[in-house]
Amino acid sequence: MLTQLDHLCKPDMKALPTTDEQVDQFTQWQACMRQYSSFEKVYMKLSGGFSELPEQDETAPWSQDQIIRSMGPWIQCVYETFGPSRLMFGSDWPVCTLGGPGVVLSWTSWRCAIAESMKQHRLDQASKNAIWCDTAVRAYNLDYSDGRLH
Repeated sequence: MLTQLDHLCKPDMKALPTTDEQVDQFTQWQACMRQYSSFEKVYMKLSGGFSELPEQDETAPWSQDQIIRSMGPWIQCVYETFGPSRLMFGSDWPVCTLGGPGVVLSWTSWRCAIAESMKQHRLDQASKNAIWCDTAVRAYNLDYSDGRLH
């Protein structure tokens, strides 16, 4: 039986873990991710990040670099603990508009943020394919043999 963890398990990404309290929270979250990832049937969905980030100024939306930097420690942890074979992209639409750069840009920004994180972590094409599609096809036992989901 598959267990899917959504939204990175909702970590508090309001600030990078620099204060003692933030480091403690991050360390506890990391320990939970290590524990969850020790079970081979547990998968993590890369979704929900925007709603956990600090609020953005609507007149000056965050750049992709700011988004990646703000999510960096959490994304790195799930890449390391679950690996691409148990990570899957999730758009989190329409909830991603609640902390992202607005209704029009949020989905595209989230997709670009995940693509940029893959680039920064130097994932090969097979790993990228796993996160975008292959992990979900395998985890949910979907038929994609003819290029269409069944």
